[in-house]
Amino acid sequence: MQVDPDLEGSYEEAPANILEYAKRDRRWCQGNLQHGKLIAAPGMKLWSRVSLASGIMAYAASPIWLMFLIVSLLDPILAPEPNYFPADSLFPVFPRPETGKALLLLFGIFVLLLLPKTLIAVGSAFTARRRRFGGTFAVLAGATAELVMTSILAPVMMMFQSKAVAEILIGADAGWPSTERADGSLPLDAAFKASWWMVLAGGIVLFATINYAPDLVLWTLPIALPLVAAPFLISATGNPALGDWARRLRLFETPFEADPEPVIRSYALWHERLSGLVGTGDLEKATVPVAPVLPDPA
Repeated sequence: MQVDPDLEGSYEEAPANILEYAKRDRRWCQGNLQHGKLIAAPGMKLWSRVSLASGIMAYAASPIWLMFLIVSLLDPILAPEPNYFPADSLFPVFPRPETGKALLLLFGIFVLLLLPKTLIAVGSAFTARRRRFGGTFAVLAGATAELVMTSILAPVMMMFQSKAVAEILIGADAGWPSTERADGSLPLDAAFKASWWMVLAGGIVLFATINYAPDLVLWTLPIALPLVAAPFLISATGNPALGDWARRLRLFETPFEADPEPVIRSYALWHERLSGLVGTGDLEKATVPVAPVLPDPA
């Protein structure tokens, strides 16, 4: 399979909010997990197998992370009291500190997650490419905002993806629901209806940690708090006002927004024309085609 990154005259808008993103992600998850039957297929090149495995791990990583968190929380609750004087030893046996290994693992995770993004952001902010993305400040501010947003939403996406993997493994088919891509607010009650189980899970984690493992409270807050606040976070992702605010600050600006493709400008012009016809009630003119060749916005 080959992907052409230079195709012109075509585009696809992103889902309107996290719920719509999760719908699309559910379809992609099912497709990626089905590739597990192809990894061992004869005649396939090594990097093709690696690509399929990477696609599977993109979704399998979420339930693995979730199980790791559950085990980490259960360990201090269910682990037996340490025995420093076992009967089969003449000398006391003290636990070995593993702080160094834990910090090394934490550092490795940060490097794995942040180094590629940091290199891309720096490479775009301090080279001639910065003009295509709004300038140095816009690139660095956008990269920082994206990092903060994805970090806060990571537990929410972990739960959505873990649920998707579980449904697929038990044979539940989600079908092919359409994805809403038009800007529009997402009511808080709709967000709560889709994420109440996350709120419950986050509350249980906080309760269990505070009562049975208080030393881990600070470590669990970055995961439990976003889950408790999931309805508000999900609703906020569908708020057009936040998009307008980011647009005014030129956050997340791309060359396709600064200089849109003709098809995008044609769509915007037709949408504006159609909105005007709807406002006047003269829908019969809605079938009048828009000229495909538009002046350059520059």
